[in-house]
Amino acid sequence: MKLPNRCAVIPASRLFSVGLLSGLLMCLPAGAQESSVYKWVDENGTPHYTDIPPATGEAEQLAISSRRTDKDAVQSLLANRAEASEAARKSAVRQAEDAAIEKGEQAELAKQRQANCEQARRTQQKYYDAFKLYKLDADGERVYLTDTELDAAQVEAGNAVLEWCGE
Repeated sequence: MKLPNRCAVIPASRLFSVGLLSGLLMCLPAGAQESSVYKWVDENGTPHYTDIPPATGEAEQLAISSRRTDKDAVQSLLANRAEASEAARKSAVRQAEDAAIEKGEQAELAKQRQANCEQARRTQQKYYDAFKLYKLDADGERVYLTDTELDAAQVEAGNAVLEWCGE
């Protein structure tokens, strides 16, 4: 015995059309809701922004326009910022290195100046304490300074203290 065919055969192209139409219809309400933004204020005065208008109260529909992001422009901007940041970092490192070198040089100069000051003070003290001063001549013999030469040597030693010690 043959059973009657109760199922209707629907062509595949028609099924595709129905499926496509159903899918588009399902997307339409969601697309329309996403394009609207509503602003409303609750009883506490707090503003709220939503894509669905509130059931109670008034809501202001905001006109918001948007456009697609240019990915290449964003990438270019990020690359430029990264390059600028790296250049600034390198510049800061160079400045810090230069400052450290300068600080080291200044410390070395200050150390040398202090040594020169101490030597100038010792020389000045020696010239004031001594009754007689001498210099060695070409043969290594002592030649004693006259009173005028001693006075000049003491003035010169005082000038050296002023120069190196600032006093």
